[in-house]
Amino acid sequence: MKELKDILIKRPGFWFYQIAGWIIFLIYDFTINIYPDNPKLEINLISGWLMFLFFGFSISIILRYIYKKLYKINQNLWKTLINIFLASVIAGFFWLVCRELSMFFTGLRSLDYFFTGVPGNIHPIFKFIGSLFFLTWPMFVWSLLYFGIKFRTDLLDERLRYDESQKLAQKATLQMLRYQLNPHFLFNTLNSIQGIMYHDIKLADKMLTELTEFLRYTLRDNEKVFVPLKKEIEIIEKYLLIEKIRFNEKLKYQFEVSSFAREIKVLCFLLQPIVENAIKFGMKTSPN
Repeated sequence: MKELKDILIKRPGFWFYQIAGWIIFLIYDFTINIYPDNPKLEINLISGWLMFLFFGFSISIILRYIYKKLYKINQNLWKTLINIFLASVIAGFFWLVCRELSMFFTGLRSLDYFFTGVPGNIHPIFKFIGSLFFLTWPMFVWSLLYFGIKFRTDLLDERLRYDESQKLAQKATLQMLRYQLNPHFLFNTLNSIQGIMYHDIKLADKMLTELTEFLRYTLRDNEKVFVPLKKEIEIIEKYLLIEKIRFNEKLKYQFEVSSFAREIKVLCFLLQPIVENAIKFGMKTSPN
């Protein structure tokens, strides 16, 4: 989950994609449509072209606010695609109008540099449709990228929320387990201490010391979900030492844990119920 958090913290926002995408489109449009037919790069042509791109940039920002409302509506894929297509056509039309305005303000009289390879004697209606198409497809691609990136972002957010809820559920379960185990173990140990304190003060004092260390561990690591296995073994040793004092020779145990395994993280308090049940039911079933 740490890797997922890093992705969410470091992920770029809308403006990064917006600026980067339009820079890529600017480079593409310049190398494919502008420079090959106008290598001299007249000032009025460049200024009109930049104004044209600025209008497209602005229209895409307006589309963003429309799509934010559209994204919240629960629609199927085909309805969404149709809405995106219609919005892209409308955006392309307004972009076409803005292009005419940019040409007017910069004193351009010909639209030929926007129609590379299109004959000049083509019928106006077909020329309009072709112009609308060339200005609609960038908006359509922009729209698809917007929905795709937003969907991916929401998917990552949902996964993070799920991981956080799982972690909270684990912590709640472990907390409940501690509340169940500690009183049970505490009462048994205190009863044992009470039983031996009058005839073996040193042994009773040792049991109190180990009990204190055991309870300190449960309180110190109260908020932790995972701990190294060696920490679990350490507290299990204290628990077993107390039980050994209680049951004397009836209880025998040994540890066989590799150094590699000791460093592996496990759920906090994972071994406690296993060991406690082993002692509880082992005493009833073992012939010793």
